[in-house]
Amino acid sequence: EPLLNTPQTIDVISTDVLRARAVNNLNDALKSVPGISLGAGEFAWQGNNPTIRGFVARNDMFLDGIRDFGSYARDPFNLEDIQVLQGPSSVLFGRGSTGGVINQASKTPLMKDLTNATLVGGSDLTRRATADINRKLDDLGEGAALRFNAMIHAQSVAGRNSAKQFRYGLSPSLALGLGKPARLQLSYFHQSADDVPDYGLPWFGTAPAPVPRQNFYGYASDYLKTGTDIATASGEYDLTPAITVRDTMRFSYYTRRFR
Repeated sequence: EPLLNTPQTIDVISTDVLRARAVNNLNDALKSVPGISLGAGEFAWQGNNPTIRGFVARNDMFLDGIRDFGSYARDPFNLEDIQVLQGPSSVLFGRGSTGGVINQASKTPLMKDLTNATLVGGSDLTRRATADINRKLDDLGEGAALRFNAMIHAQSVAGRNSAKQFRYGLSPSLALGLGKPARLQLSYFHQSADDVPDYGLPWFGTAPAPVPRQNFYGYASDYLKTGTDIATASGEYDLTPAITVRDTMRFSYYTRRFR
């Protein structure tokens, strides 16, 4: 249904907004959505842990309408937009918390050739490169296209000693039958991260310890390594202009190691 006819509060963070703000992680994207709070770092090392209207939503993260279970820091390099539905959403997404859900919509193949690349440099040794390439595949028939997205990112953490972030990702997707009654799409997503996690400042009495903000209370050899692999196959068939049969199959594998 059109957003106008959907009885929920829905915020959509478009790819234009993500690009204009040079957003490089999901938490920064969600900061622009009223009703979402991200805390002051509590459990941040466990991945994305947003709270929607006071309800923890770390298990209400979706990727293209299917629950994205992993505890990892999501990067929007492969996202067309981010949709936040506030309020009970069980009729649309199944069992979940009362606050709402966050759905990530992946970039999909298009019927046009496209080449986009970005290079980002910034303070705290921030370095980032992304690529987005789409090609029509006429040899595979009318309506065939391949899209490939890739990302590599490295940075330190502003105002903090020792903490570092490094991750890379790639996502190819193949579509057959675009614009036809029968359509098939195959996609694969991979993201790996190797960080020195930041656990913040120690608590002393009833307040944070009175120490310099940049102090790091860990070991330089501490690590947090995550891996995400998601393979998806989806098919659609238009029975009539008003009725479409759709089926999706997904295999996901998440790894997490830390000290």
